[in-house]
Amino acid sequence: RLRWCNQLSPEVEHRPFTPEEDDTIVRAHTRFGNKWATIARLLNGR
Repeated sequence: RLRWCNQLSPEVEHRPFTPEEDDTIVRAHTRFGNKWATIARLLNGR
């Protein structure tokens, strides 16, 4: 199941992050720290 969710699902985008996504990640990391599951929820399709 984990492999499907992270690698095989067609809903997951496997491309480099856009500058907007990079900014979102940096701001979210500043706010939430290393809570990557929380940060990932902010990035639709990732």
